[in-house]
Amino acid sequence: YIKNTDQIFQNGNLISLYPIINIYHAYLIGVYIGDGCFGSSKKNPYTILISCNSNGKNIEKIKKYCEYLNYGCVIDKRKETKCTTLQIKSLELYLILHKLGFNRNIRADKKFIPSVFITASDDIKMNLLKGMYSADGSFNEFKNSQKLVYTTVSEKLKNDLFLILNNFNVNT
Repeated sequence: YIKNTDQIFQNGNLISLYPIINIYHAYLIGVYIGDGCFGSSKKNPYTILISCNSNGKNIEKIKKYCEYLNYGCVIDKRKETKCTTLQIKSLELYLILHKLGFNRNIRADKKFIPSVFITASDDIKMNLLKGMYSADGSFNEFKNSQKLVYTTVSEKLKNDLFLILNNFNVNT
């Protein structure tokens, strides 16, 4: 990373300190809300870690979005635990998450949907939700109905999710 007074460059590309959140950012932020945390490496302190289940489709989508945004993305598969961790190496994403109110001290029970998404366009909201559901959501079929389920331990995140879903007239 190279910093000039009011500009920061990563891999030769200028990083905006006030980036516009697009649908790719929204999806990655949703995945972060569901299954992400800040890395602790001193070698690369701007790493975002995403824990993934074995769903290769989600991993490929995250990787594709990272490539589109020019973010580094390393896949770490652990055979013994069947867990895959994606390491997203991006100062820009790190800065976006910080600007939205996330930091290393926010654990799963304190996660939330940043208020900027409440008034965002439907495309941005939808991609945030897609990211969240790809991380912590499931689709269940019951006797004569189908339900989309989202699991969280955060009361604030639950309430924020209800608010956004109500904007789409989804019964919660």
